[in-house]
Amino acid sequence: MKRESIFTSVLLLVFFAVSFSQPGPRVKAGLSPQEVEAEPGGFFTLKLVILEGGSFVRAGEFNLSYTTDSLELLNVTPVNEWVILETQKAYVFYTLKTQLNETTIAELKFRYKLDAPASVTLIYLVAADAKGNDLQVLLEPNTARVSTRRATPYSIVKRESGLPFTWIVVLVLSTLAVVAAALAVQQLKKTATAYSLIDRSGRVVFRTTSKDRVYGREDFAGFLAPDKLAYITRRSKGGQFRIVKGRDGWYIIDAYSTNPTLVNGIPIKGRGYVKLNNGASISVQGAFDLYFRVSGSA
Repeated sequence: MKRESIFTSVLLLVFFAVSFSQPGPRVKAGLSPQEVEAEPGGFFTLKLVILEGGSFVRAGEFNLSYTTDSLELLNVTPVNEWVILETQKAYVFYTLKTQLNETTIAELKFRYKLDAPASVTLIYLVAADAKGNDLQVLLEPNTARVSTRRATPYSIVKRESGLPFTWIVVLVLSTLAVVAAALAVQQLKKTATAYSLIDRSGRVVFRTTSKDRVYGREDFAGFLAPDKLAYITRRSKGGQFRIVKGRDGWYIIDAYSTNPTLVNGIPIKGRGYVKLNNGASISVQGAFDLYFRVSGSA
């Protein structure tokens, strides 16, 4: 009897070990399509799609990042009986109906502002099943690239007399206009060096034209209460974070903080230089929540 009891116990342990080692259902989500062409000033739509495992998902949260200089997000429209609620930091979604394995959650409508390469990235998507259990989520593809739709050029018929004079003038003026616009955009990018960090009420906490600045506990002394200052790393220990001007924009790096710096809710400590888009949130949990704004030209 004693041997049978030991054998039964071993079988039960093996059963539970195998049961708990099985991974939960995998969910694959992404943006569709991956490549978009649009005319400057025009509009385009992307879809947020669950490609696999949609039948398991009942609720979740997602957030987006996009090139704010070139793109403007106009609206996020739920489809297929999904419900979407916008919060300050992310979009929360849920459904009361069982979905197909492949289902579209939302359509994202953008305006393409400038004739310049741009992209939209699905930063993260978390999902849970009907019992509230977290599901494994794979983001692929998580980036959609946007390029300019070029007009179809007129076919030019070769004649013995060559191009009429008026066409030559039009071509020359068009070329000069394109070159002038490119130079103006390039000059604007070079001169836009001022930025601000503002709080939720819109109050400017920091404004600087410095192209390389370290922020530490000493900088926040007039802004945070003493109990919250304790969360911020001193400048003598490397500072909480550093903002620098790169060739194509502003970047933030966190290499020394005790409590990680978050950009749009994502910890960046140890990730190297992370690009800051206009309007990005910069926070330390339990201490502060600020927003990055390119605020002028120097």
